[in-house]
Amino acid sequence: MTDKLKSDRIFSVYEYQMSHQQVLIRGHRAAQMAEDGLGMNLDLVFQMVAYVSIPTIFYGLELDDATEEEVHQAREKVGRDAFKPEWVRILVTAGKRYMVVAPHVSVFDNNWSSTDSHFLQRMHYRGLEPDGPIQAVKLSSTIDGQLFEFDGQIFACDERNYLIHLPSPINVEGKKIVGLLAVLSRPASSEPIDCRMRFLEETDIPFPYKDPALQFVIKHFGTDEKLQHGGTIELSAVQ
Repeated sequence: MTDKLKSDRIFSVYEYQMSHQQVLIRGHRAAQMAEDGLGMNLDLVFQMVAYVSIPTIFYGLELDDATEEEVHQAREKVGRDAFKPEWVRILVTAGKRYMVVAPHVSVFDNNWSSTDSHFLQRMHYRGLEPDGPIQAVKLSSTIDGQLFEFDGQIFACDERNYLIHLPSPINVEGKKIVGLLAVLSRPASSEPIDCRMRFLEETDIPFPYKDPALQFVIKHFGTDEKLQHGGTIELSAVQ
């Protein structure tokens, strides 16, 4: 996963979820399959989109930094106090510059079919999991005197950091939580382990739920001041 791109492929706006402020632009693998018989899609996923002004098809595509003038234009169009210049994403195609304003953008390659999507709601609707879960877990945390206990599935992990998907979303502090980052106090064992947690909403987690997604979540939410709660995690049987 990266946030840089320069390609001569043909890209198209593949999916737009207005309610979840997400845009998927895909360079479909069909052209590459004709060349080497394999082929990988090249996907740009924008999350928490505040403004978009782009064509539906790109004949070659490059992600570029915004100029001061473009940042000024974006600030006027978005019209909100919560705005950062680095959110302005410039898409260059055929010598023209287009704009998306979004705090999160990721570039993924994958071999998915034309009906597969990064977006959580669509995957749940189609009854799919983004990737197979590694292991089932049980978690508990006391928040403002209230005990939360829930089951989850590890989708990516390293020695101490677990990216966990909650098959049944929970409501915490008025927010719909679909996953969490659990940072263990020590390497995993068969006994319950103390951990620090960051609850994650739908727009916090890029897809697929693999190692690049874990690194993304650690980078954005893994620092001590961003880990909101303490609790315990218990590993269940491998699925």
